[in-house]
Amino acid sequence: MSGTTGLSPDEESGIRAAAARVPVVRAANFSIGLLALRKAMEAALPGLSDWDLEIVERHHRLKVDAPSGTALELARRAREQRGWGEESLRHGRQGRTGTRPRAEIGLHALRGGSWVGDHAVVLAGPGESVELRHIVQDRAAFAHGVLHATKFVAKAPAGFYTLEDVVTAAHR
Repeated sequence: MSGTTGLSPDEESGIRAAAARVPVVRAANFSIGLLALRKAMEAALPGLSDWDLEIVERHHRLKVDAPSGTALELARRAREQRGWGEESLRHGRQGRTGTRPRAEIGLHALRGGSWVGDHAVVLAGPGESVELRHIVQDRAAFAHGVLHATKFVAKAPAGFYTLEDVVTAAHR
């Protein structure tokens, strides 16, 4: 199992190669609630295709990367669903930026205090907005997903799996 972000292409290839011999569950984040946030975002995007999209994430003051790998994964999925390239990502804003382009996803990283993890997907339309948010209050939240994944790999054949595969199998 691998539940981290920021791996090099060689490390990612090694994980995929191992999946030919053993079951591998790969997730950017093992939180079941984060999976629900992602699925909610993906369900909302088609009906709000002309709405602006911003992702705001908060983590503790000791986190060394920004934006988080989880925020980048949410942005990647939104980009792909909307058919946009990496150039659509806008990391924060400063100065006189001009009007917001339609094909843009804003990414904002806050660091401070002891936030474990907080990710919000904000969809803003004319005269209204929707905010989808997931907050991790305790790192034990990740352990729940890991326990589900552990039970899954104990019975699964060799292959590459996601947390969604694990949750789907648990509800069959």
